[in-house]
Amino acid sequence: MKAIFYICVLFSVATSTALDNELREEAEFKMEFSNPLLSIYQKDLKINLAGDQMRSKENGIFTLLNVNTKIEKELQESNLSANHAVYNEVQNYIDFTRSVNLIFNTDNDKAQLKTETLAIDLDREIIISKDLAELYLTGFYISAKSFIYNLKTGSEYLVEFFEGEFIDKESSENYGKADSLQVLKNNIILLKGNATLTQGTINIAAESIYYDYLERSVIKSINAKVTNI
Repeated sequence: MKAIFYICVLFSVATSTALDNELREEAEFKMEFSNPLLSIYQKDLKINLAGDQMRSKENGIFTLLNVNTKIEKELQESNLSANHAVYNEVQNYIDFTRSVNLIFNTDNDKAQLKTETLAIDLDREIIISKDLAELYLTGFYISAKSFIYNLKTGSEYLVEFFEGEFIDKESSENYGKADSLQVLKNNIILLKGNATLTQGTINIAAESIYYDYLERSVIKSINAKVTNI
């Protein structure tokens, strides 16, 4: 679905930048905005991007510097900041780069995700990254090669990490890894595919493991093998 957007300019007036003869020959018209607010609406998804500066081109590409973004989906709200963002109106896509921080809430916790690159796919209603990502939860830390943050209503998970591991920051004896780590809405980490979980002297290898990271306890495991180490 095509996104609807509008631009507000805060504390200043939008100014057109005259191009020199060389740039005019390229038939590319640019505009610059100071302290802009770019709002994008799609179905029940709303995204507000505020930055120090924004440049736009005739091909529907908007570039923002020092961006703070609010993402609203019904009762779910996330905040995202980055040094640089590019909104492509035609592809319905937003790319964020450099010092990217995404903050969101689980049922009883606040999560902070750090990476260098990520993108919002507005058509699919997901946030994705193929870059190294780090997620900080209360007492826990997750590191993975890539992730998907799902904005769809009714999704069973908030974030899915691929080829990831988690470590208990308060006890280095508690840690786990799997092909996929899903952070569920009820403060549970679901480890799937070659999943292992170590707690003290106990190691669990299973097809999947449900782990309550706030209670530091295994809820259930499927096709599990438990050994002492």
